[in-house]
Amino acid sequence: MEILAEESERAARFSADASHQLKTPVAVLRAGLEELLSHEHFTADECSEISELIHQTYRLSSLIGDLLLLSRMDAGRLNIDLQEVDLRLLLETCLDDLSALPDSAAVEIDVDLGADLTILGDKGYVAIILQNLLENARKYNRAGGRIRVSARKAGAGSVLVSIGNNGPAIPREPRFTSSSASTGRESGRMFPATASG
Repeated sequence: MEILAEESERAARFSADASHQLKTPVAVLRAGLEELLSHEHFTADECSEISELIHQTYRLSSLIGDLLLLSRMDAGRLNIDLQEVDLRLLLETCLDDLSALPDSAAVEIDVDLGADLTILGDKGYVAIILQNLLENARKYNRAGGRIRVSARKAGAGSVLVSIGNNGPAIPREPRFTSSSASTGRESGRMFPATASG
């Protein structure tokens, strides 16, 4: 057990160090791309491609931040910053990031978001959960498949978020479950991964 604890601590320390080391080169890359975009000799298509690369640097910065958060969690230094989180805005941002992925064009996304989707939570961790659910719905889907995203009020201070796809069914064994989210897929039929907050 002592060896496992030491290995876990080393892994968490490596993740934290790697996160810090990656921040600066990503920021320099973004600055260079933004400077490049300010030049006037590019075509509209070229400007669009550079803008997309800049967008991806922001996504990379977000992933680096997520890695740092997870390393703090593993090290037992997790700090929860409770604040009002607009789930509608956060979901729209995550969906925008998802649509920018290279193979997302082959998947149709249906979105149904209600009004006043505000909860009390840690915005960073809520974003990680939503990103993971969305990316799993894309990854474990089929060509030409669908992803359905819905969110609605479920009582005072609560919002029910449902993210599902119509990809291949998950084999019955082994089956993994979670207290906060569950997934199920069956070809031709939408099965949701549902989380509430």
